[in-house]
Amino acid sequence: MSSFDVVGIGQVCVDYLGVVNRHPSVDERQEITQLSTLRGGPTATALNVLSRFGLKVALVSKIGDDTEGKRLIQELEQESIDTTHLIVEPGKKTQVSLIPIEKHSGKRTVFWSRGTTTPLTAADIPTDILQNTRAVHFDDLYAEAALRAIEAVGKEGLTVSFDAGEYNEAVEYARGDVDILIASVDFMKSYSGGDDPRKCLEKMSEFGAAVIAITLGDRGSITSCGGEIIDTPAYNVSAVDTTGAGDVFRGAFLYGRLTGWEVEESLPFASAAAAMNTLSLGAAGGIPESPEAVFAFMKSHETRPVK
Repeated sequence: MSSFDVVGIGQVCVDYLGVVNRHPSVDERQEITQLSTLRGGPTATALNVLSRFGLKVALVSKIGDDTEGKRLIQELEQESIDTTHLIVEPGKKTQVSLIPIEKHSGKRTVFWSRGTTTPLTAADIPTDILQNTRAVHFDDLYAEAALRAIEAVGKEGLTVSFDAGEYNEAVEYARGDVDILIASVDFMKSYSGGDDPRKCLEKMSEFGAAVIAITLGDRGSITSCGGEIIDTPAYNVSAVDTTGAGDVFRGAFLYGRLTGWEVEESLPFASAAAAMNTLSLGAAGGIPESPEAVFAFMKSHETRPVK
């Protein structure tokens, strides 16, 4: 059994993207330009970052045997992401997203379909792959399956990273079982019932993670670690598309931690990698090629003032 630096358990999908002048209201029409079809999914995108940065990674997920699924396998393997444990279900449809992107702001709306594959369960995750990895990274779609599989093998020597994109009941199973929890604004609002990041961080301390962060788009991120609150600014760029920026942030942050960097070093690095990704269309469109590329970006770009 091969050993991995990171095993990802979660979403991989095909994103259909297009640019609009503005997001329309209900019953309005907008022309779409710059149509693109790219690989997406929170966990798959984070793994793509880690692979490009030189780590050995594997994806555990489910796809259909349709055209989209076949495309995903090919593209994942081209990015050196191990697909041995990617389950292909005959006759099923792969998850897809439709993403209109606002031309002048780079902000997007995501319409997604989970396809027709059956839900991933803990039984679908081989114990040996978890016993031979340094870290597990998973998203909210398969949170319960991932955590039950981790519980079965034990956490000793394992870094557990959770991408909390949306709140659902399965998320509650993560209490006490994750080391890194990075949440989106959507999760923050759903979980805390408000829009104050500091109050939400305090409430999210219930999960018991050593590092808890909330990504705030062009406002950067806010992190709680060791009783300290860290505000990390975003880099000042003109975003083309914000799709996948948070996923890239998570992958780059995990890279920093696995490399032995302190949290204070990993956060600006992750912020820079996320900013770089917004300069191209799609979650996988602007992923940095190497850590050195991120360092070069950090030297040549300024950050926005912390709000």
